[in-house]
Amino acid sequence: MRRLSGVPVAAIVAWASISAWGAVAPPSPVTGLRLGPIGTGEAALVVLIAEPAGTSCEGRLKGTFSILGGAASAAVEAAIVPSPGGGCEIPLTLRFDAVSADVLGRVKLDAFDYRLSGDLGSAEGTRQVDWQGRLPWNAVRLAGSAKATLGRYVKVHDVAMGSVGFTRTTVNVSVDVFVPFRFDLRILEASCAVEVNGRDVAVGKREKVLLHAGQSSRMEIPVTFENGAVLAAAGKTMAKKGKLEGRLKGIGRLKLPAGELDFPFDLPILISLL
Repeated sequence: MRRLSGVPVAAIVAWASISAWGAVAPPSPVTGLRLGPIGTGEAALVVLIAEPAGTSCEGRLKGTFSILGGAASAAVEAAIVPSPGGGCEIPLTLRFDAVSADVLGRVKLDAFDYRLSGDLGSAEGTRQVDWQGRLPWNAVRLAGSAKATLGRYVKVHDVAMGSVGFTRTTVNVSVDVFVPFRFDLRILEASCAVEVNGRDVAVGKREKVLLHAGQSSRMEIPVTFENGAVLAAAGKTMAKKGKLEGRLKGIGRLKLPAGELDFPFDLPILISLL
């Protein structure tokens, strides 16, 4: 190996590279995300970071936050403030029309990549930060009620009577689903059950549904009731009023390149069986 003044040339090259690009980057302080409140066009998003050792949460960041290789991104211009759960946080707003269709192909079922970069100003001056890494999906917390959030996007529109038999009754449940993104969603399967007074009295299933971008799409689900189970669960109340109040609970299965993603739904439902 060539040597220069007794120093290996390879060592000089390595030192020069470290000087040019900086030493090995310290670990990112980002520990998770908090999502919500969620509207129909945008969502509040909070980046949670560990509090710097020996200092308090301070400074102001101007830059960009992105996940999934930039398929979803948002501008950041906010102060770093203490988080109620400990550590610090940086609030921002994620607009759904800024989410590209590439997000579907980049979703992994176990974790997601992120990047938070920009200029961080403080009393000591301004420095550039580039925090990036990978977090499991359970590092994302939902602010507020999941049912309330779901109610903005998924609603039971109507229930139409189908066939009536001695042991079974079939109805068609119309469910409206709003897609806030600029791309369509393809539902592989939606399976559900109707629960009355804590008991399942009906089941339903619908396959291959296309939900259109930026609008509400109607999904028809045929649901079959077991008449005996309905009477046992609702009893005299239904017999007198002819109305069945319950909840439509189930799973929607979204097909992704990385696999199948399930999302639960739980909706109030009112059915007239008489």
